[in-house]
Amino acid sequence: AESTREEALRLGIGRMLNLIVERLERPDGRLYLYSGHDWTCTPLLMAVARRDEPLLDEWPPFCSSIAFELWSSRPDDEALPHWASKGMPSAADDGRYVRVVWNGQPISLRNAEQGQEVVSLADF
Repeated sequence: AESTREEALRLGIGRMLNLIVERLERPDGRLYLYSGHDWTCTPLLMAVARRDEPLLDEWPPFCSSIAFELWSSRPDDEALPHWASKGMPSAADDGRYVRVVWNGQPISLRNAEQGQEVVSLADF
């Protein structure tokens, strides 16, 4: 049952999630906005959230939002307005982190400890 669920998630939302991860790995200083329906947000949330995340127990309310934030503690990122355009290596390097915010609330990510809001990009 669990392997079927994972396969359904990969088939259903894998392309969208892959696009988001590619944008995170090669940031260009832009804000990307995508729109969808509840049946887009739900599998996306299921793919990134911990299984015990309470938000998975409810259907998304009207006008829901999910934000993927890229954070960096690298001093060289502060100096460059567009990392990818300057030939920076992939953002999978240490020092970059991902946080996902669902309707204004940070969620616990799949590869994080319970209650931890941020994971390294490599672990994401």
